[in-house]
Amino acid sequence: MDYGRDINVIRYDGNLKKVQETKGYYDPLQYPVLFPFGTHGWDINTTNCNGRRVSCRAYYSYMLQIRPNDQSMLLNAGQLLQQYVVDNYVKIESGRLRWIKEHQSDIRSELYQGLHDALHVGETNAENIGKRTILPSSFIGSRRDMTQRYEDGMAIVLNGAKPDIFLTMTCNPSWSEITSELLPFQTPQDRPDLITRIFSSKFEKLKDDVINKGVLGKVKSYMYVTEFQKRGLPHVHMLLVLESNDKLRDPKDYDSMVRAEIPKLECEPQLHEAVVRHMIHGPCGIINRKFPCMKDGHCKKRYPKQFLDETRQGTDSYPEYRRRFDESVSLGKDRSVDNRWVVPNNDVESNLTNMLLKDLNELLNLHGKKIDDYDLPSLPPNTIDRGAVPSIIQEELAIDIPNEDIESIAKLNNDQMIAFNTIMNVIVQKHSGVFFGDGPGGTCKTFLYRTLMASLRSRGEIVLATASSGIAATLLPGGRTAHSRFKIPIDIQPSSICGIEKQKDLENLIRVAAAIIWDEAPMTNKNCLEALDRSLQDICSNNAPFDGKVLIMGGGGISSSSSCCKKRY
Repeated sequence: MDYGRDINVIRYDGNLKKVQETKGYYDPLQYPVLFPFGTHGWDINTTNCNGRRVSCRAYYSYMLQIRPNDQSMLLNAGQLLQQYVVDNYVKIESGRLRWIKEHQSDIRSELYQGLHDALHVGETNAENIGKRTILPSSFIGSRRDMTQRYEDGMAIVLNGAKPDIFLTMTCNPSWSEITSELLPFQTPQDRPDLITRIFSSKFEKLKDDVINKGVLGKVKSYMYVTEFQKRGLPHVHMLLVLESNDKLRDPKDYDSMVRAEIPKLECEPQLHEAVVRHMIHGPCGIINRKFPCMKDGHCKKRYPKQFLDETRQGTDSYPEYRRRFDESVSLGKDRSVDNRWVVPNNDVESNLTNMLLKDLNELLNLHGKKIDDYDLPSLPPNTIDRGAVPSIIQEELAIDIPNEDIESIAKLNNDQMIAFNTIMNVIVQKHSGVFFGDGPGGTCKTFLYRTLMASLRSRGEIVLATASSGIAATLLPGGRTAHSRFKIPIDIQPSSICGIEKQKDLENLIRVAAAIIWDEAPMTNKNCLEALDRSLQDICSNNAPFDGKVLIMGGGGISSSSSCCKKRY
């Protein structure tokens, strides 16, 4: 039988039993806290009151519904709710893939495209064309789906006109509709179900205003994409093509839609507060030469702009917005700003197509990928900042350091202090070393890891915090699973290597990292550790274990992984 996922349960006799996610007892086994009485979850035979089978998606939508006077255990589960939602969405997607696989035994992928090319070169035997597994365009996220969406967008532009407006709508977790529905002690991040529902409702209202009511002009055609930020909040990028009578043609049209000035406090207090808080560039220049926009002593965004009494057409065909000389606004005791530092409310200075590609590329970068990895147009060279610090490194440097972790050095016991000083001395002296913290649960291994990370990050060093499981990774600030961070193959073999490519951002991140922490290392296959060892030696041309990096592994109990590490390193 084909098991979609490797889920094991230890039987009373000590043997392992594989459990399918399509069985009703999967949920109570995987989430005993949420289902303490062993309540069965969805399985393929689940039916409703009319005897009709219930789909996996319908069942979990039912489970996540908000009901009056119902104290749902799920909706009070915090981060466990997030894991439950992700886990069961994967179950839904797995079911779709399983259905596709079971209903295409006689279908060839080249029947979708390329068959005429094969016939043209003389191939007449269908058995020699294509491959058996087809992921159709109806499967969201598949290559055919992405290609079809891209081609639809390009067809709109080619048959209509270039987009006139690039509109972005972001989710605000402080919306009253969200905060009023939160349960006690909850944050918006604890309720992804609530956020997505409210955002979807507001976006439908925005579409009605823009598309049907024409608040920005009569819309000829439009397209949009919904994305999710790293912290889980959705946002939408929308391209609008206006009818010829409503296109932006002169400075007055620009001024009617785009503003680059600080609103008067007495006239527009709410807008004034929003612009001052969110739409002020910098500080950069002489005030702060280390600001990300600074290059060769100058601001790449050309701030501060010059004062202008009226909007005019720039030399590069882009408008230069009106920025009248006015009194400065104080942002604190050390800084005041004027209209020269205001970021326009709607960014129409850049080429809209390039902006869309840049946004897509930045989103992909969050997952360690680039736009070149997909069937999408490449970024034009003039939109790529070659000298910029890779975003993957910026994210590591921007990880928040909890105050309690910084102050925890004084709370270390004698054994922990010896381990802390030993590891820190090796790192400070730029030596290599592999350390293994072996101890049962409750011996404060995670406390030691967090103290090490806080101490190193407070010095500006980068520490890669990983763990073998997602739950363990959440206990480490900035933590990720080892498979995700190092691109370890899922189907690991004794000769496997990680998917770390040379001259890529991930390789640069590993090069500058001062240390690597791998919690719960005994839980992983020893081939994973050996694959990482081979990969680091290869990309850095260093025969020392793990490229001479300081590697700190830990976990309770002895396994083949821990035994291998102790013997070899």
